[in-house]
This record gives sequence, structure tokens and C-alpha cells, in this order.
Amino acid sequence: MSRRVVVTGMGAVTPIGIGVKAFWEGITQEKIGFAPITRFDASDYKCSLAAEVKDFQPENYMDKKSARRMELFCQFAVAAAGEAIQDAGLDMEKEDAYRVGCSIGSGIGSLQAIEREYGRLVEKGPSRVAPLFVPLMISNMAAGNVSIAFGLKGKSLNVVTACATGTNSIGEAFRAIQYGEADVMVSGGTEGAVTPTGIAGFTSLTALSDSKDPARCSIPFDKERSGFVMGEGAGVVILEELEHARKRGAHIYAEVLGYGCSSDAYHITSPAEDGSGAARAMTNALEDGKVAPEQVTYINAHGTGTHHNDLFETRAIKLAFGDHARNLKINSTKSMVGHLLGAAGAVEFIACVKELEEGFIHRTVGLQESEEELDLNYCRESYREEVPYALSNSLGFGGHNASILVGKLRDLNRRYEMSLYTAQEIMDIIPHRYPFLLIDTIEELEPGVRALGKKCVSVNEPFFQGHFPGNPVMPGVLIVEALAQVGAVAMLSQPDFRGRTAYFAGIDKARFRRKVVPGDVLLLETEIIKVKGPVGVGRAVAKVDGQVAAQAELTFSIA
Repeated sequence: MSRRVVVTGMGAVTPIGIGVKAFWEGITQEKIGFAPITRFDASDYKCSLAAEVKDFQPENYMDKKSARRMELFCQFAVAAAGEAIQDAGLDMEKEDAYRVGCSIGSGIGSLQAIEREYGRLVEKGPSRVAPLFVPLMISNMAAGNVSIAFGLKGKSLNVVTACATGTNSIGEAFRAIQYGEADVMVSGGTEGAVTPTGIAGFTSLTALSDSKDPARCSIPFDKERSGFVMGEGAGVVILEELEHARKRGAHIYAEVLGYGCSSDAYHITSPAEDGSGAARAMTNALEDGKVAPEQVTYINAHGTGTHHNDLFETRAIKLAFGDHARNLKINSTKSMVGHLLGAAGAVEFIACVKELEEGFIHRTVGLQESEEELDLNYCRESYREEVPYALSNSLGFGGHNASILVGKLRDLNRRYEMSLYTAQEIMDIIPHRYPFLLIDTIEELEPGVRALGKKCVSVNEPFFQGHFPGNPVMPGVLIVEALAQVGAVAMLSQPDFRGRTAYFAGIDKARFRRKVVPGDVLLLETEIIKVKGPVGVGRAVAKVDGQVAAQAELTFSIA
């Protein structure tokens, strides 16, 4: 069993804003969260900047007694989860609590509790260590406290995969719903490790930037990058089975399409130098989502700002995407919020969903110039454009690689009895695979009668690359093929032909009225005008801006 999974709520606590609205405003305004550390005296530390959460008052999100029984990473998680649950309109009194689970991870847990209680142990003896030391410190208490706070009695997970924790947590929640273990999962990551041991430890690894300039400390993919900047916060999303979300009238932000993991099996801190592990996680996510590499236009990179990560992740992207890597837009949210460790992937997942929703790809802030091998488009500027898919990468110490693929759900808010299909769903109906799938969506459908498809023509089309690189146009034969694919959906959507194969058997009365070039949006309509046994004839018209580009009569044979 494999069920569709959607995003219905989001919550965020970040260094550039508390709440998704403030976080996204910070992203679009290119706000950076870097400043001198205030959580302790870091004047003697080589690395003295961090991306701290500002103005966080736990009593605004929970009662004071509960707050006293939580360390900072748990407080962040409960605050973000509360926002996400409210955003989703999830009423636990109306839900089967055993079908609502929690998957929230933390890479470290509470270093604060360890530092504090170890000090008591050394100074005052073992009897003075706090009774709640262990439940305050252990990383699973983020999921535990969120479950307690909101009455989530379903599957409860704490994934710990270092800096891949947030992405793995969301990915494992996706799997739990996909395979029927839950209907709803509250999922994400949280971290609060701006502490003396946290900063000192990462500094000793030479992983942290030693820059004193907030504008030049976290600069992923820049040739002057010197390490990452420690951040803190939480990102939590509500994942939900599609029909469950529809039945309760939930707003759907996006669909989770694919999830891929791998292990470098190489080194305890460095990624594999050839990028093979991270590349495999990306290709696994794409294959899981039935999305071809050439259909992806945007990647939210792990992009920490360390020399090894940015170089090896670039190699991984080239390995996974081949020549298409040069057509991708790649950015790093860490250029604004720093590295939130176990929360990084979750906050970046939220950034991806907002980018899908808004048609906006943010700039990698601070990026000025990259070295020779870093020759992809790392977004020195922001872009306003349609984002059909977003692939988010997270790479953790120990060689943990995780990628998650999200896309728009195009079949919402139906006002009539029609089905709307995405490219992924079309591939489940007709036996075509990229590059031969030439339609992006089915906008309207009357099974056995007619279908209306849409094709946004791109300069990156494989037929342009192969046929007309200097003066690209869409060949007429492929316009007809796209019309035939729309007709095949119309034929195969009727119950009698479900699971069968439609063959394009002939063409008659073909006329071509105008060129179709990159940037055009083709509306492709095929109406079935005659059916006799397994053979059907369709009247097909392709239009651009209301003008006819091509028309023909097409014959289909069902086998």
C-alpha cells in the first residue's frame, strides 16, 4: 500500500523570525541572523558569532511549569509544533489520537543540561545532580514533549542522524503515512546547542567560521568560505494522508513525493569526496517520486559553507543530474539562518514549501564569487519563477545523506466533477517516461470524452538540446505526440480501459498554424469523437494564448 502524503501545516522558530510568516519575510528580505554570541561569554573563543533565536519567551507557547521541565531544544519544538498544528487546523478531539504520530529529532539534545549538571557533580557531589537531568537532556524528549503537549498517541520517533536529522525525521514520517502506520504525523527537527562545549567542540574540528563579520561569516559556495555558523531553532510540519486532509477541508501547501537516503561509509566528518553518497540519496528521492532529473529545476542544498561540504555536494549534484546540473538553481538557506544542525533540514523543508507556494527562489546571501570547480548556479540573485519541484538535501556527520522531494498538488479546489493530474500521476496512467512524457498536467478531464492538458515549454527540453540549439522551436511531431498523450489519458481514464495501454495508431487532417517556442504555455485538448471497440478517434487542438498552434484527428488503439 502506498498513500499520497501532503503538507497541511508548518511552524518555525528561527534566528530570523519566530513563526513561519516572520521567517519567510526574513527570507524574502535577505535578513541574516548572525551576531555575537549572547548565551555565554565567548570573548575568548576563536569563533564568537552565532545565529541565535531572538526574543523567544517559552511561556508564550506553554505554561511555566511545563517550560521548567524542558530544555531549550524541547521548548523550541513545542512552540513550532503548536504553530504547525494550529496552522493545519488539526483538532485532536476529532482525531483518533492513535493515528496521529510524532517524528521530531534533535542531533544533540541538551548540552546545557550536561554542562550544568556536570558542574554540580564536580563541585557538589553526585547527590546534587538534578533528578530530571536525564529526561531533560536526552534528544528523544523533543518528540516526547510534543506528544504530551498535544495528545499525540500514534507512532513516535526520534531520528538522530546529526545534520540530516530534520530531513530524516520528515522522511520517516512520510513513510509512516505512506504505508498506513499513521494518518497524520507531526514531524521536523529542533536544536539549541549554542553553548560553550558546542562552540568549542565544533571550533576544534575547524568546522566553524572564524569570521567576525556577520555579513561574511556564513557564505556557502563562496571561495572565501571558512566554515559554518552555529544556529538554533526548530521547524515542524504536519504531514497528512491526502484523503484524510481533503475530508476535513485542510489547506494543502504541497505534496511530499519522494525520500531518499544513503551512507557514505567513508569518514566520521567528511562527506565522500566524489559525492557518490549524496548523489545516491538524491537519485533515490527522485526515483521514489517518479520524477526525472530533468524535471527538477531547484535544489535547496545542504550548503554549510565548509570547504569540503560545498565542494563535495557540488560534485554530488553533477553526478546525480549530469549535464542538467548546469540548468539547476541551487541555494543555501544557511546563508541567512546558519546551520541549525538537527533542525536544519526541517527549516529548509519549510523554505522549500514556501518557495513552491510563492514561486520565489531566494538568493544565497553573501555569495560573491566561487572557485573554479564550484561552477553551478548557486543563486547570487533571487528568482521569481514557477517552481514545480524542490529537492532538499541534508548531509550529516558519519556519512548520513538524506534528500526529500516536494512538489505542488495540482488537483485541489475542484469546482466540478473532474480529475486533475500531475506529471507523476499521468505516468501512472499512460506508459510513457521522460523525455517522452510531453505534458506537465491534466487540467480538465471527462473520462472517455475529453481531456485538457498543459505544457510549459522550456529551453531545457531534450528535443531542443538535440535538434535546434541555436533557434529552439518545438517540433510539430512532438506537439502531435503531446496531443496524443492527452487523448490517451482521456481514453484510459474510463473504467473499462483502466490498466490498459493506448497506442497512437494514426493521424489525419494535421495543420500547423504557428511556431511553439520556449516560454510558451501550450493548452492541449483532445476530444474523443468516435469509439468502436478498442479503437477511438480524437479531435485534437493545441493553443498558445488562445491562438491555434496545431490541430489534427488522432486514432488510438487500446490493448
